Amino acid sequence: MCPSHSNDGGGRKNHRHLLVGSVLAQQLLFRTTASGDLTSHISVFFDTRVGAKNEGESYKKIAASFSYAPHQVLFVSDAVKEIEAAQSVGMQAILCDRDSRTSSSPATGGVIRNFDGVLPD
Repeated sequence: MCPSHSNDGGGRKNHRHLLVGSVLAQQLLFRTTASGDLTSHISVFFDTRVGAKNEGESYKKIAASFSYAPHQVLFVSDAVKEIEAAQSVGMQAILCDRDSRTSSSPATGGVIRNFDGVLPD
């Protein structure tokens, strides 16, 4: 899952929640969470038609689809290769370690265990 957070240039912060992977699998997963159906909080589902999840070009396309430069997007993932690909095109990226197994962060992005504090209310 990757929430994005960007600044629209006028100082206003925009929040979009988007996912990359099999669209059907994403929808099924986020309809049946312990917190209920979360799909209303996700504005876009991307699949591998934008490119491979470990290739930087895919993340450029995702940012461009929102009319943002990659550096305006915060990408959160539980996959180090995806973090590295997003960072390779200038995205801010944070590893979400849901299992608390990661002891170091990829490059300089950092590691989180949950979304508390990542996106302000």
